[in-house]
Formats: sequence, C-alpha cells, structure tokens
Amino acid sequence: MSSYTEPKFKAFYAQTKLLDNQFNFVAFGDADDKITLSNGTNNVVGVLMNRPNINQIAEVALTGGGAQLRISSGVARGDLLTSDTKGQGKKVTVNGENVYAIAMMSGVEGEVISVDLVRSQAVIK
Repeated sequence: MSSYTEPKFKAFYAQTKLLDNQFNFVAFGDADDKITLSNGTNNVVGVLMNRPNINQIAEVALTGGGAQLRISSGVARGDLLTSDTKGQGKKVTVNGENVYAIAMMSGVEGEVISVDLVRSQAVIK
C-alpha cells in the first residue's frame, strides 16, 4: 500500500499507550507536545504512523499530505472520511460533519487504505 500524496510528518509524544493504534486518527493531548487517540469528538491532528508506547515519539501524518488509515466500515474511492470513537476512519454521512481524509482507494472494515488528509466540513447533496 502506498499513499498517492507525499506525507507531511510531525513528531509528538504519546500521552497514552498507542501500540495498537497505528494508522488511526490521533488528536491533541493535554500538552502542546502530546497526542492521544481520537474519540470522534476531539480535535484531530492527523494519523499515527508508528506504534509508540506512553511518552515515546509518535510520528503523525498531517493535513496536506498522504497517509495510511485503518477504516471501521466499507468505503469507496473518493469518500469523505471522519473519525469514529476508536480513531478509525468512517464515511461521512451528515452535513457539517468534520472531514479529515479523502479515500484514495476502496476498502472494507478493518483494512488500511491510502488517504489524502484534509480538514473541512461535509456538504452532502
């Protein structure tokens, strides 16, 4: 699997154990240099690209670049994606919902797919 857009990375520290959350959305933690797993309602920073333990370096792919993202349900190429409660990507279905990625390939539940990271709000027609 490769990303279609060159990733943009930033290093943070893992506020919590993120060993099992590689390729999931992450959000800002309690301090400027900390990140935590996205819960679907917090401020998403990007996608976790490695498997850090607590207080280890977390490599995060940022908006404006590509990434690999684990999805919690089936998606089609071009679908707009947001975060579910476990930090996995899911298809946007509601107007005004936060959009954090665009699927660059189709996939099924549990797969890791290529995405381009964006930041916008959905307009569903």
